[in-house]
Amino acid sequence: MKCILLLHGFLSDPNDFDLILENLKQEYDFVHLVTFPGHGMNYGKNQFTSEETFELLHRTFDGLNKKYDCIDVMGYSMGGALAIYLSQVRRVNRLILLAPAYEYINLLLPFDKVNVYMHLIKKFLKARKEHKEEMQQAYQERLQFLFEDEKKGVRVGLKNFLRIEVPKYILVFRKVIKRVHEYTKAITVPTLLIWGKQDQLIPEKSVEEVFTLCNHPQSKKIIYEDVSHLVINGEHSQKVIEEVMQFIREK
Repeated sequence: MKCILLLHGFLSDPNDFDLILENLKQEYDFVHLVTFPGHGMNYGKNQFTSEETFELLHRTFDGLNKKYDCIDVMGYSMGGALAIYLSQVRRVNRLILLAPAYEYINLLLPFDKVNVYMHLIKKFLKARKEHKEEMQQAYQERLQFLFEDEKKGVRVGLKNFLRIEVPKYILVFRKVIKRVHEYTKAITVPTLLIWGKQDQLIPEKSVEEVFTLCNHPQSKKIIYEDVSHLVINGEHSQKVIEEVMQFIREK
């Protein structure tokens, strides 16, 4: 019997996994979605604390461990960092880390975005000059995907971050990540690490640092040029979901 535990992101909720949920249900006997303290429907109704977050994590995993002999863990953003932590203190079968917040705040993002847009525009203009209509359309579609993904990211950001309790939540978030760092030595289970270079929050440094900790031969890192922090909720979510499902099916 196998199950998967899904850990959502900071200031978010289990809806982070909506687009992949049905795929997962076809592969696992049970899919368990956690809602962290002070998140989702409980935002502002109870406290988000480091202690309660880790207590919930331990309690949930230990409960699943009594019923299932194989537990995979998938984490997005803050949930990715917490998935790493779980692999240090519990017997996890494999990890799927989506833009894990092992480090955070991508200060170079504005410059990266300008470079990507300028590169695509240059390619588009060259294709138009050479009357290569198929290439023109391909570059135009990529620009459109990036634009739509950025709009969605801005909407999510405004929804999540323009709240009065956010400064207090950020302090707790920093405590959570600090504890993850304190416990993390090496990631010894098969791990899939996915990140996009258009990530608004997580820098490439975080991805590289996490992957250097992965010492299992089945570990895999995938970096997309045009994927943002939304990962499995953005314009390119389908290709990310396909990679995740392929990794899950590997023996």
